[in-house]
Amino acid sequence: MVWGTKAGVTDLVQKLNANSTKSMYILSTRKVSSSDAISLATALKTNSTMEEFYISGHNLGDDGLQAFADVLAHNCVLRKLAVGTESLGDNGVRILCNGLGNNSNSKIESFDMELKSIGNDGASAMGEILAKNNSIRQLVVARNRIQTPGFEQLVLGLNASNYLEELDIAENNLTLLNEDGSNLVQWISKPNCSLKIVNIAGNPLGDSAVVFLKSLAINTSIESLNLSSTELTSAAWAALGYALSKNSTLKTLDLSQNTISSADEFITGVAQNKGLTRLVLAKTKLGDEVAKKLKAPSSLLHLDLSANNLTSIGMLPHLASPIQELRVFDNSLGNGVYDVLPTIVANPVLQSLDVGANGLHGKLSIALFEALHIPTALKTLEVGGNNLGDDGLAALEVLQERNPLLDVAIDKRGGNDTE
Repeated sequence: MVWGTKAGVTDLVQKLNANSTKSMYILSTRKVSSSDAISLATALKTNSTMEEFYISGHNLGDDGLQAFADVLAHNCVLRKLAVGTESLGDNGVRILCNGLGNNSNSKIESFDMELKSIGNDGASAMGEILAKNNSIRQLVVARNRIQTPGFEQLVLGLNASNYLEELDIAENNLTLLNEDGSNLVQWISKPNCSLKIVNIAGNPLGDSAVVFLKSLAINTSIESLNLSSTELTSAAWAALGYALSKNSTLKTLDLSQNTISSADEFITGVAQNKGLTRLVLAKTKLGDEVAKKLKAPSSLLHLDLSANNLTSIGMLPHLASPIQELRVFDNSLGNGVYDVLPTIVANPVLQSLDVGANGLHGKLSIALFEALHIPTALKTLEVGGNNLGDDGLAALEVLQERNPLLDVAIDKRGGNDTE
């Protein structure tokens, strides 16, 4: 990794020419001119060892950018190349794509275009090139300006090649084409669909997600789906519930920061699911009544119910369930801790519990610590954001003596993000 505030790149070019390293990160603190970029690209073009080259955050100029497009057109060793700044835009993306499209022997696996001011034209350019590419497995286009038309063209290319495994298109102000004929639905409906990881968080999907979510019922490839902060509607929650009742491939599902509605359909789908191992429902306004009804599938290992205004009533069924990790951070357990202590102690499976920011102040934290003097299945306990006080801290010291295999974390504060 290259540190410091150096100007010029003579030392870096020497390393590239010597074929002495497999990765190079050029931090924004180093001043890199357009001519410097050309020198680096010239050395990198035929380099035989470099696999990862990062020069993001540097404005390379038109000539410098074209030089790195030439790298993409000729280099057959690089697996990841990250270049450009937020000002790159559609024209810059097209230049890079043209270079990549001229190299049938490219080994690029990760194409990182996060925060590059890409719009529909840039997304379409990527789609054209990716339709012919068989090396890229990860595409990151998060925090750009891609909307429905550009996304459709991008996915059209990804569907045609069917090699991509991970797609990150978070925070693009994107809605989906809510039709059976959408390119996304056609792609994930393929029995041999390559896509495994999808991050579409931070897009205002709303009702536009319905057909996509329904199609997950027949998808057999996607293992991880991030739908955090996507403004899911009642129809979308119902569609997701239906899909979960049929799908057995999805392992990780993040629904945080959506307000849950059509809860019965969703809860039914979760209960019937046979594949989920991680479910995140933080900040979904569950409340005790919905939380009580939620039944974790037998496959589930990790459940996150943080920041849902839960009391012991909503937590108790999940503290008794056979999951390994439970997060109920930033809720309202308080005096209800007395109601759940016997369940926590008796659970033979629960290994990690986060009860941070739950009003477990003073004597309540002491009650929790004293109950865990006898070793249980718990290996990690997080209690940050609770005011333990001097007596609570003293009780924690005793706990650590009595149960030294239990790792207790106390450094988080209430109100923090659930991530």
